[in-house]
Amino acid sequence: MVRIGCVGEPRGRLRKCTGFERMRLPLALTALVAVIAACSSSPEAPKDPPLQLDDAPGGWKLVAAGDGQTCGIAKTGLLYCWGKNDRGQLGDGSQLPHSTPAQILSDSMFAAVTAGTLSNCGVTVSGVAYCWGWVADRFQTTPQIMDAQRRFTALAAGVWMICGLSTDGSVYCWSLTVTNAPDALPLPGGVHFLALVTSNNFFCGISTNARVYCWDADTFGRPTAPELRSTLPAAVKLAAGDFGYYTPSGNHLCTVDRNGATYCWGDNTERQLGLGDSISRETPTLLSNHKFAEISASGGGTCGVAVNGVPYCWGRRIVGDPDATDPVQALLPGLRAAQPSVGPDHYCFLTAGGTAFCGGDNGAGQLGTGTSGEVSQPLRQVLNPA
Repeated sequence: MVRIGCVGEPRGRLRKCTGFERMRLPLALTALVAVIAACSSSPEAPKDPPLQLDDAPGGWKLVAAGDGQTCGIAKTGLLYCWGKNDRGQLGDGSQLPHSTPAQILSDSMFAAVTAGTLSNCGVTVSGVAYCWGWVADRFQTTPQIMDAQRRFTALAAGVWMICGLSTDGSVYCWSLTVTNAPDALPLPGGVHFLALVTSNNFFCGISTNARVYCWDADTFGRPTAPELRSTLPAAVKLAAGDFGYYTPSGNHLCTVDRNGATYCWGDNTERQLGLGDSISRETPTLLSNHKFAEISASGGGTCGVAVNGVPYCWGRRIVGDPDATDPVQALLPGLRAAQPSVGPDHYCFLTAGGTAFCGGDNGAGQLGTGTSGEVSQPLRQVLNPA
């Protein structure tokens, strides 16, 4: 990220412009204009430099984009959801949509959240797993405990199945299509994992020996045996995208190693691999022009945060020119972000200060801006939790 300041500032650090107050500005472009004005104005003007967008204080520490809805964990630890709610997936006891963040019916403190297609889930700070929406073949408009006997670090909500990463690295999965489903089924194969992701019916994880395994949900929402998809030894971050749902799936994967080297492979019909063409790849292929710290994918879209904090997106429904020389396109130049999350129709980022931004479709209010019914929106600021 390029930081902007007055003439003579130390490299990499903003210097105060004489006689100016700190201004809180919503857009990086406005910040640029304000700084230029600050450096040439009279001594009577406010004294502090403008606040950089990535430093803007916000109320969020995690945000997850789902299929028509979004959930986020506030800095207080409380969990909020907004957007589509026809199956109770906002967890507020109703089936009414919300275009602003609404707290789920729980005062528990949450540490992790996942937003799926028909269901959303969260893990409390004590490791208890909760899900709401379509759970056990019925609508659950309030959070339901999933497998109270185990403790989890993360959950991944698919269409037919939810999988959870237990504290010992084992994966357990629940069917969403079976009424009064029993306790979670262990993932076949005995593989232990460090991370877990999903998109629709496609699940993947990074094993404790840094291999990438993937599996699907069968017709009854039970996990198939994990299949080794990559032997990249340095994979530490993972993203999985799946066109699945009710149609045959077209999957793609991206991994990031400790040095930020990013590899993508699989289906590329929507240019979701970021390689400048629409040719699918059977083996991991390096994104040679970029290094990423975080990455997320869903359907035919992929987003990442570069090692310098700049957010990028590529593939389907991403604002920008798909025929550009470099299809991996920066969003909001001047913004430094973290924690990308991509849903089938929208995507979100957090700034370092905890401000959430979402872009894409807003038909059900899933961008959390207080409006709904819009399509193809650029990144817009999510309202802070009430």
